[in-house]
Amino acid sequence: MKEWSTPIGEYRRPKDTDLRSPCPALNTLANHGHLCVKYSLSLANASKCLQSLRSPRDGRNVSAWDITYHVNAVYGLSIPLAALIAYGTVFLLKKPLFSKINLQDIATNPGVEHCASLAHTNTPKYAEFGATSVCPHLSKKLLEEANDGGYTAHDFARIRVRREREPGMNLQGWRGEIARGECSLTLNVFAGDDGKVSKEVIDRWWINEQLPEGFKPARKTTLWRAAKVGTDIRNTMKKLEKTE
Repeated sequence: MKEWSTPIGEYRRPKDTDLRSPCPALNTLANHGHLCVKYSLSLANASKCLQSLRSPRDGRNVSAWDITYHVNAVYGLSIPLAALIAYGTVFLLKKPLFSKINLQDIATNPGVEHCASLAHTNTPKYAEFGATSVCPHLSKKLLEEANDGGYTAHDFARIRVRREREPGMNLQGWRGEIARGECSLTLNVFAGDDGKVSKEVIDRWWINEQLPEGFKPARKTTLWRAAKVGTDIRNTMKKLEKTE
């Protein structure tokens, strides 16, 4: 396992004026001050360098390369996978690929955000933005779905099937792939050798948007590996849809 040298920044709860997205991975990076830390600087000294620029936690003026770099550095996603996610998001938002975005842009309706989220309420049809804060009821329900203290690919498939069966859900096409991809990346980044993500990690990271204490990615996540786990989840969902 490669020694990951990127230090975990100090966690701070977002201010009322900070912008966040529906994505716990990006919100967590912002909460720890990572997203605005420039890749040309030493991360250990970056806070001093950025004081005269802008808040590293406000969720504003983030480029696709900022996301690519820090998703790779903190979560261990390969550069090709991180770039696909970052630049793909900007593309789906119909913005120039090299423009800056605010994290709230990712919640634009319609856009990248999707219904049947495991921790966010559905977006009203004519709302400008979807929810960027977790829903206490859905969060509690997600934690109650833990199986033997954690979540495997099968567990995420089961939870997604049940959520998508609720009234008013219509998760089709690439938005369905995004929803399954979220589960795949969670497993790749956090699951141990037993293929399970602990309930404590889901509570701290997915719901409270904070990196686990002493966090290091469980493995390097390549595009192939992410696609494989996502396919496993999709195939399991198809089987469960016939039996549950």
